[in-house]
Parts: sequence; structure tokens; C-alpha cells
Amino acid sequence: MQSRREFIRSATLTTTGTMAGIGLFSSCNLLPEKKSTLTMDYVGTASGYSFYQNHLSHHKKLKSIPRTFQQAVKSSSPIVLIDENLTLKASYIVMLLEQDKDILATYPIGLNLGEYASISEFMEQTGRFVGLINPLAFYPSVEMLKEIIDGDNISPNKVHINCNPKNLGVDMKIDGFTGTAQPLQRIVSYITGTSPISLQANANKNGEPVSILIDFDSFETIIHFNSKHPGWDMEVSGTDRTTGIEFSANTDYTGMLAIQNEVNPRISSDPDVLEKSIMANIEDFLDAVRNRNEPRVNHLDGLASIMLNRAVEKSLSKDAQVSL
Repeated sequence: MQSRREFIRSATLTTTGTMAGIGLFSSCNLLPEKKSTLTMDYVGTASGYSFYQNHLSHHKKLKSIPRTFQQAVKSSSPIVLIDENLTLKASYIVMLLEQDKDILATYPIGLNLGEYASISEFMEQTGRFVGLINPLAFYPSVEMLKEIIDGDNISPNKVHINCNPKNLGVDMKIDGFTGTAQPLQRIVSYITGTSPISLQANANKNGEPVSILIDFDSFETIIHFNSKHPGWDMEVSGTDRTTGIEFSANTDYTGMLAIQNEVNPRISSDPDVLEKSIMANIEDFLDAVRNRNEPRVNHLDGLASIMLNRAVEKSLSKDAQVSL
């Protein structure tokens, strides 16, 4: 069985795409020592800068500076946070990579598989990283659920998700055709260690997705959209392969985790879980930059979003199941 990374990477390698008129620089800037302060340029809106600065204001080892894209290309900062849906985002990312900068971005970072192939190629040639903001990967409840499924030898048979189509939580809006389904689908892959095989999307009379059925190797995931939902909730059901006992788990946007319908959840709701997870997301990327290790949420996760988007569009246009 292909792992999630192998599955996504194989899709990237089957595409072609180039960024015309862009040369490569072979030099690499030396990064500060681990205890030194890092400077990160911020390219985005004033409101977005205020949002992240609010979360980063207490970070003693990071200094964030708002800049235009042109200023970021010329600056000496080794990291750039791109928080703007730039039309030529893929080209901008390549230009920053060739200036030996590591990039943290809101997803997606490209419009198609060809653009991702180009970004991957430039990353390999420059030795730089592209990380993504997906705080779900840093929720303690998600991490514990993965540990339980792996450690207790649980075989999932169904994942049921209800979510707002545009919000992970009240403080974090998600853009894109499939909105919140993108990071949620990646979390299902993360906790189960499997990749999606096919999907079928259903739309309302306005052509907006109302549900997505995603098939995995041995289970299915159903995502229902509800614009009145404050965030998302997820129920995972399965079987303990050792004992044969049925398994169930519930988690949601507040960070709550309940196993087997526990009256007192294994992890209680935390009103600050989104903010803490965003900080953990950024800290993971900073550690990756300092130590030259792959960040937990990287450009391949963004590629998964693009693949889901395209598959949903194709499914809705043909009203048929689409292989991924």
C-alpha cells in the first residue's frame, strides 16, 4: 500500500511544468544559530499581519516584518510567510526559493499539479523548505487519536465529518472550492496512515458542494458541509483487530477528544486550541529551518488540497466517482 507521501509524490512526478525566465543560484545563506532570533518577512494583508503578530508577539526568537513581495525578494530575511492569494503565487515562491529563502504559506501554493512539480524541482535544487499553515496537524486531540489508532491496532471502517465549508474555527477562515474539507481530508490520511483512492461529490442547485464521499483502502469518509457549523466535528468508528471490540472516537474544532462515548472526554475542550496549534505549526517550521529537517506540514500537503479540489470539480461536472 502506498503511503500518503508516496501517493502524493508519485502524482507530482507524473506532471510537467516550468517557470520560464527564472535562473538558479547555487549559494545558500547561512542560518542563525539555534538560539539566535530569526527574522521572517510577512507578505499579505494588514489584517492578516495583525492576526499572526498577535500570535507571535510573545515569541522571543522570532521577529516578523510586513513587506511587499518585491521587498521580501530583496530583503536579508531567511524566511517569508506568504498569506495572500497572489495570482502568480507559484512563480513568486520559485523566485523566493532561488534567493535561498524558506517559505511558510497558507495553502494552496499552486493552481495545478504542473506548478507543484516546478516548486518541488526548485526546492530540491536550492535545498529550501516550503511549509504550510494547517493547525489541525498540531491539535493534541488529533495526535492522541493517531497514537490510539496505531497503538491499539484499530482498523477504521468509517469517518463521518460535519463542518463549516469555510471555517476551521471562528478565527481561521479557509479559502478554496472545497474549503475546510482540504485540511480535514489530510488529517484523516494522517491519523489513519492511508491515502484516498476515489471520491464522489454532491452539490446543491447553486453548484456548491454539500457533501463529499471519499473512499480509502478499507474505509470511507463522508464530509457534510453546514454553513451554520462553528467549525468542524469528526467521528471515527472501527474495530480493534486484536480483541474484535468496536471502537469509536469523537473530536472537534475545540480540541475535545472522547473515546467510546466517554462522559468525561479524554481531552477536554480548549477555547485557545486553535491559537496554540497555529503557534505550534509555526514553531515546527522554525525548527525545521534551524535544523534543516522536513516540516510536519509541507508542500506535499498543499498538493493534496489541489488534487482534492480538482477531483471534486470533475466529480460535480460528471456526477460520477473520480479516482484520485
